[in-house]
Amino acid sequence: MGRWFGRKAGFGTLTFHNGRAETLRLWLEPWADEIEVPPASRVDLVAERLAGPAAAEFEMTSENLAFYAPGDSRIRILVDGVQVDTGSASIAAPDAGALGTRGFVQTVFGNFPEARPAGLPGDSLFAAMEAGDLSLEPLREEHRGDLKAACAQDGDIWRLYSISYDPDHFDRSFDLLRSRPNWQAFAILLAGELVGMSAFLGVDRERGVLEIGNTYYAPKLRGTGFNRRVKDMMLARAFGCGYRRVEFRVDARNGRSQAAMAKIGGVREGVLRQDRITWTGHVRDTVLFSILADEWKPADGA
Repeated sequence: MGRWFGRKAGFGTLTFHNGRAETLRLWLEPWADEIEVPPASRVDLVAERLAGPAAAEFEMTSENLAFYAPGDSRIRILVDGVQVDTGSASIAAPDAGALGTRGFVQTVFGNFPEARPAGLPGDSLFAAMEAGDLSLEPLREEHRGDLKAACAQDGDIWRLYSISYDPDHFDRSFDLLRSRPNWQAFAILLAGELVGMSAFLGVDRERGVLEIGNTYYAPKLRGTGFNRRVKDMMLARAFGCGYRRVEFRVDARNGRSQAAMAKIGGVREGVLRQDRITWTGHVRDTVLFSILADEWKPADGA
């Protein structure tokens, strides 16, 4: 079944049934508790100490279920109605704010996956993506030169961007892009050639919302359907990680990008008037598009 991500809003209790013929291992984070759930058994996760509505995240494979508890909660585990002795029942999870428990575990133990019973998610939001000859790699310093060359192929396009990646501004913009919290930029490679970039922006785990933006493709790829391939890959990752809403913000002057948003199923929600001042001093109107998890339809073969 691969890896399946889920998110439970308004979490108070959550029930799973192990319908498999094998024992299911339940890993409870951030306590690193491990519980075995026999075949045909039911497991109930009951939250205590919640100050208000909260969301919980979980990941499931054919053998394992990893559950990420809301901050400041204690979780009682019952297998077939019998409470299991766990640390989660007596110690409250730390409140990691917008980072969330899943993000907290990734941040603290990212370099030490062996420290967690569940390991760490192999398909997290910020991990690399690949489909055939197309790959998206988390943007690194070693991408700087090739991306700078790709961005220099169209010097005129940057007047439609809020930030310029032309040769005169590239290095500062590149450094800023990599330093922003709750952002993750990707280098886009086609058959091994770096041909552009895109990013998850304003990632808000608590609300289940993020934006896809800061996208650029080399001129030879525009109008070829390449944008749909990239966006479908990023949308699949975002929705697969439990996010329910993905936003896109487009300069009102950029008719090509607005048409591209409509083509991938983006719903035009309106115009944010005088939303920002771009690097040229232009006071920009921004067109807001969105796609919800339950309405997204990837292209055939995506």
